[in-house]
Amino acid sequence: MCSKARDVLVRCQIDETQKWHFVCPGVCWKSVSGGIEDAKGVQDEYPHYRYGGMVSFLEGSGEECELMLDVDSGKTEVRMGQLVLRNPRG
Repeated sequence: MCSKARDVLVRCQIDETQKWHFVCPGVCWKSVSGGIEDAKGVQDEYPHYRYGGMVSFLEGSGEECELMLDVDSGKTEVRMGQLVLRNPRG
């Protein structure tokens, strides 16, 4: 992974540990997913990959804003500080 500071990162699982990793949305993300959000069509090459949303940092606010998307169920959740917005039905 490149370790460059980014305003936006992709949250994903990339190995058998099923731990969530944060990777840059450029070359690093493409290297773990094949450049496809849900790795559809390339699961044989990326068997442990699972997309978990984007994380961004709001410039100047010091607040982290996290978007979570469950690809399997379509559920979404946005968190910013104490505020949590959920769409449980997708």
